[in-house]
Amino acid sequence: MEKILRSLIGAVVLMTTAVFAGEPANDLDPKVAVKLICQRINQMPDRVEIAFVVDGSTKNQDGFETKHVRRVAAIHPVVSGGIKVRRLVYYDLFWNDSLGWFMWEVRAERGGDAIYRWSERSGETVVR
Repeated sequence: MEKILRSLIGAVVLMTTAVFAGEPANDLDPKVAVKLICQRINQMPDRVEIAFVVDGSTKNQDGFETKHVRRVAAIHPVVSGGIKVRRLVYYDLFWNDSLGWFMWEVRAERGGDAIYRWSERSGETVVR
């Protein structure tokens, strides 16, 4: 009986110390979305309007699924045919503990690929 009790106590201790990916501390504030989009497109905040934000999840080509994703519909200036016009553009913003809300893209550079990342907690960073 003592062995069973110790095993149960051990299991409870393990469960309480296990680290699980948390939920976002708060929902995506449209001001945060505007800030990140402006960093990405190099525009002033007054040039970007958020039409709506939708909760969701996404799965990439190899089957990895991300649970905390928000699709943001934004209207802002883009160059189309050599003319600057306002267009609707969709952005997927992801969330994790270390970065907060963030978005990223891979860009081909002279020395190879680089990951550009814009995050709520660490701003713009480039990983080469």
